Formats: sequence, structure tokens, C-alpha cells
Amino acid sequence: MADQHGFVHCRVQSYEERILVFECADYLSAERYCGQRQLLDSKAWIDDRTPTLVFVRQP
Repeated sequence: MADQHGFVHCRVQSYEERILVFECADYLSAERYCGQRQLLDSKAWIDDRTPTLVFVRQP
């Protein structure tokens, strides 16, 4: 869920070179954050078992 400033509640769970994993409060937060990350010339997808977003930066 977003707070009054529009911040989506996702936090970094792990980080490796070009792969970021975000643990999100819920699927809606993950979907909104995924949409924001897609704009940054990257690939992002949501794990279908947990509201976790995987973000891969392009080289």
C-alpha cells in the first residue's frame, strides 16, 4: 500500500550485482513498484507465491 506521499511499501530483501529482490507488503504494492521499475530499462517480475518483486538491471 502507498502512504500519503505515494511511497510503495517494498523493501530490499537481497542484492546481488544486477539482481535486486524486494519484499513487498502485499501484491498491490508489488504490482505498483514493478510498474515503476519497468520504466528504468530493466526487467521486473513478481513471484507468484509471495509478494516479492525481482528486479534485474540490464547491462
